[in-house]
Amino acid sequence: MMENAAPASAAPVCDAGRGKSMLGILDDHFEKPFLFIGLLSIILIITFQTFYRYVVTQFTDGAGSAVWTEELARFIFIWITYLAAPLAIKKRENIRVDIVFDRLSPRWRGIFWIVNNLCFLVLGIVVVVMGTSLVHMQMRYPQIAPALQIPYYIPYLILPIGFSLMVLRLVQDVIVEIKKTGIGDGLIALGLTGAIFLPVLLGFDVNAIAILFGYFVLFLIIGVPIGISLGLSSLVTLLNSGTLPVDYIAQISFTAIDSFPIMAIPFFIAAGIFMGSGGLSQRLLNLADELLGPLPGGMALAKAPLIEIMDLSSVVARFAVPETIATSVHLGMSLEFKPDAYPGKVLDGKVSRVYPELDRRMRTRTVEAGITATAELMPGMFGRLKLYLETADN
Repeated sequence: MMENAAPASAAPVCDAGRGKSMLGILDDHFEKPFLFIGLLSIILIITFQTFYRYVVTQFTDGAGSAVWTEELARFIFIWITYLAAPLAIKKRENIRVDIVFDRLSPRWRGIFWIVNNLCFLVLGIVVVVMGTSLVHMQMRYPQIAPALQIPYYIPYLILPIGFSLMVLRLVQDVIVEIKKTGIGDGLIALGLTGAIFLPVLLGFDVNAIAILFGYFVLFLIIGVPIGISLGLSSLVTLLNSGTLPVDYIAQISFTAIDSFPIMAIPFFIAAGIFMGSGGLSQRLLNLADELLGPLPGGMALAKAPLIEIMDLSSVVARFAVPETIATSVHLGMSLEFKPDAYPGKVLDGKVSRVYPELDRRMRTRTVEAGITATAELMPGMFGRLKLYLETADN
């Protein structure tokens, strides 16, 4: 069962006595004006973009003059996303798995609530530090947003700002919970948090997949919010395996939601709520049932595939290479492929396709390689590649 969970003794971060002071008002409502202005701005920008695309372009040749709307809406969406997170922390409304958490005694619920906040705090501090470093690098080596023509460090400022607010809200919540549970239980929570991260700090040699899924399941069981469980399990995997720099966490925190289609999610949810509350959804389903219900398969999705046929005699591995070696990769280069599902097995392959452009967000170039045909490989498998950029005779 997934729902919003909080200890039985949960209370707002700020008591009502402070609500009348200016500091109390700021504490209670600091994020809300930014969220309201941001969401309203996105609605107006997208409405203008739609009107311009389908109406104005019919009467003018300046169709490209509104390309800034999509980029601006994306950046605002990222900002309000990370400004909404501190508010969710304050109201204790993060989505988590609480099937185990709710079965604990009130005392242990309070202890593990502090553990959850401390785990969240670890990720928040890491992103604040790495996000600040990323913004500093963007300022030293500026990149310009293609449509808005503004430096990229401006939208990236949300990483240190947003996660700093999360850290502040987490510290407030920990203090409130310690006041209720006591210093002793707070120290127990601190010890449990240290024990959780101890294997990674000691550098135990454990398979990366085991660490990733093991920590993810552990964080879910103790009640860490689902999104934070994903981030924390990725962080400890990077720290243990060392395959990627930890800075990657900050960069992916921005690029993962820098997508225009993702913005449709909150608007679809809002539209569903409005349609459900007004009864329109039920009327549409009744109409569809009257028109198509009696027909066999009448309510099936249009263009939905009924069966998929795959040819396993030709298997292609798709991977990305960093910008620094992007120009060194060419057709016919040899490589080795080691499937994760078959440890110790090495397959030969050759580069069969090099994409002509870089991914602007990740600064990588996509490459495809044909792998020696084998019935053991299946579409969707992961593995490790060794690409030979140069060879020399002894």
